[in-house]
Amino acid sequence: MEDLHDLRAKLLRKTLRIVFIPAVIGFFIGSFQELAYNEKGAYTRVFAVYLPLIVIFAFTTFLQKVPNWTRSGTLILILTIIGLSELYYFGLASMGMMMFSGALLFGTVFHNFRTGLFLVLIFNSILLGIGSAYEHGIIPINVAQQEASLKLLNWLSPIAMFTTIGGGVMTVISILLNGLSDSLVRMQESEGKLAKLNVELEIKIKDRTKDIQALYDAAQNELKFAAMTQKSILLKSIPQLNSWDIAVTYQPLQIVSGDVYDFYYEGSKLVGVCLFDVSGHGVASGLLTLMARSVARKIFFENKNCDLGKVMDLINEVLIKELNHVEYYLTGVLLRFTEYQDEVFEVEYANAAHPDLLFKDKQNNTISRPFQIENIKTAGSVLGFAVLSDKHITMKLTMKKEDSLLLFSDGILDTLQSSESRTSYGMNRLQETLLRTPYEIPATEQLQYIMGDLDKFRNNAPFPDDITAILIKKI
Repeated sequence: MEDLHDLRAKLLRKTLRIVFIPAVIGFFIGSFQELAYNEKGAYTRVFAVYLPLIVIFAFTTFLQKVPNWTRSGTLILILTIIGLSELYYFGLASMGMMMFSGALLFGTVFHNFRTGLFLVLIFNSILLGIGSAYEHGIIPINVAQQEASLKLLNWLSPIAMFTTIGGGVMTVISILLNGLSDSLVRMQESEGKLAKLNVELEIKIKDRTKDIQALYDAAQNELKFAAMTQKSILLKSIPQLNSWDIAVTYQPLQIVSGDVYDFYYEGSKLVGVCLFDVSGHGVASGLLTLMARSVARKIFFENKNCDLGKVMDLINEVLIKELNHVEYYLTGVLLRFTEYQDEVFEVEYANAAHPDLLFKDKQNNTISRPFQIENIKTAGSVLGFAVLSDKHITMKLTMKKEDSLLLFSDGILDTLQSSESRTSYGMNRLQETLLRTPYEIPATEQLQYIMGDLDKFRNNAPFPDDITAILIKKI
């Protein structure tokens, strides 16, 4: 309702300021006419009545701090006084009726319907009183306009017209204002309800956000714990052996990695290495890595005398059973080390659709890939996928002092030169980088050199997948 009152107050002020200009002009014209014709009492009416009323009119209109009821009440009083003066001196054929109608209109618009009815009763009583005063000679007849108002019967028609028109206009405006008021009230109530709902909704959203944040924090903590567990297991598997210098880089794309590796050794002897890459990345892939790692370790040690390709087939059979109802598969490489001469090792190698390892030969200063040497174009099938369960083959190579092997996941090869580029790091560049790596530096520094070249190549572009690389140097 405060908005409605403010609206009425502003409407009243603007209306009066608009009316003020023609009112002042009308005052000067009317005063000039009355004074020019030297009507009886003209000076009294102009200077004692009309001029003070104009001053009061200006005061209530333009002074901002005047209360709304004082402003509208003053205007009604001014119109009433002018109307009485007009009717008294000039009878029916004057502006008196119009002044009363204006007073009625303002009383209804800026107060209420009851005020309008009250003014109708008062004004009709005044009109009948003036008509009766004319008829009984109480008010002297001075001009022809008053002679037309001599009989009280002559007043009935103007009064009826005045009441009908004024009352009708007053009723219509009152209905419109009441409708506007009701609409504003309903709007305010709706806004209040909406504001209340918004507050309640904000509270619920905050509560739900807290719950979701708590769940998210718990999930993140669990993931971090899983990542720490996965990383600690992998780091513990890196052996410190006299005959071998081993370095590993391991960078999960997400919190948990889909890459997994393991080292197999007996006492102080390195007997094997594996590197597996589960399709996809994230939590599901991370869970499968630990299972695959456990399966591979168990089968590797249980089948020491089997061909390494056969060992990979056995791993595949178990994984097919375990992954029967999930849409994941693995790629990987498996190595077995056997010393057949003093400080010379035979390396058996089986590959399951994984990027071919790189062999760095110190004596010939070359980088080779076992599959290229044997002119084999395709590695064995992926693991855990029954439809593609081809047999895996065994390949052999010989490692001497300062020779190196580089095992890696395909995230290195697929790394792009920039976020917008389609050029990937690729196998050829990796071979060139490994060849440039000095033989005499430790395995850790060699791997850092390779990863440094990869970082320079990608120019801060994000890695496309998990990154794992293992460099095994014979010392």
